[in-house]
Amino acid sequence: MTPSEKNLRDLLARRFWKEHQRDRILEDLGIYSLHPMNIIQGGSARDTWHDVVSKASFGMNIDALVDGALKELPTDPSLLLAKKDVHNLSEVRGPEIPTPATADPSSLEALTRAVSTLLPVHFLAQGLQCARSVARIRCADGSTGTGWLLPGNWLVTNHHVLPDAVAAAFAVAQFNYEEDQKGLVSDTVVFKVDPAAGFHTSPMRGGDDWTAVRLAEDANAAFGALSLSDTAPRRHDYVNIVQHSGGRPKEIALYHNTVTEVTTERVRYLTDTEPGSSGSPVFDRSWRVVALHHASGQSSDPRTGNPLTYNQGIPAVRLAAGLKACGVLPPIP
Repeated sequence: MTPSEKNLRDLLARRFWKEHQRDRILEDLGIYSLHPMNIIQGGSARDTWHDVVSKASFGMNIDALVDGALKELPTDPSLLLAKKDVHNLSEVRGPEIPTPATADPSSLEALTRAVSTLLPVHFLAQGLQCARSVARIRCADGSTGTGWLLPGNWLVTNHHVLPDAVAAAFAVAQFNYEEDQKGLVSDTVVFKVDPAAGFHTSPMRGGDDWTAVRLAEDANAAFGALSLSDTAPRRHDYVNIVQHSGGRPKEIALYHNTVTEVTTERVRYLTDTEPGSSGSPVFDRSWRVVALHHASGQSSDPRTGNPLTYNQGIPAVRLAAGLKACGVLPPIP
């Protein structure tokens, strides 16, 4: 980053230190919607604008970024100077973020995004309860995936985790494989997978990449079951994934979890996953399963051609239709 770009970064961080101000500028320029995964979210204003200015210098014209800022503050002298000659922009000195002693009391609290992230505290307790129904799947070859329970002791995961009855017969579901509050791994409860009692799958290619298989014992009695949402998530919703990423003890992704695209076939989101997360339940803020996570992917930024990374899952509505068709769930009335 050149000295002039650093000065622009500092200027933008001081003028637009609130997250919703930044989002408005990026939305207008098409930056946030095109590659939100590549923009730091939730960090300091300086970190965020460092990332934006760096990417603007490679892909988007810096002048367009300054123009977007001027739409918010059209008479700001420093921004007008940047518009005239960003390369001669002087170093920005001195704090300009209002402090509680000088700020308008009505501006001390605000929603920083279009969608509120405020949740009742029992959200945490509900999440812990739902997480009990999530298990690590360990296959005969040592590979791992994630699965979760439906009523009837059905374990749901991806087809590419358990592609057929033979693979399922040699797999086990490990529940309670997680760390306690002291960071110690809890006692794991292992259930054998019993494809002879029930096995259905939809292939990855030409299908929806899911498998449902029965467990040999009553896992529901100890670990409950999850419920599928009958509505699809919407763009800009937040979704959380409970998963055994990397085959590690159970983890949850809670940050920068925005849904970026929804179709009848797939849901795309920014929630982090790793190998081993395949088959994880994707939850909405009410802890209903809205998708079955199955893959990551890349598309291209139409402005720059740079790769854009996302994660994606099969919508719960589509998954439910498949499960009902084969009798795993009660049929549609």
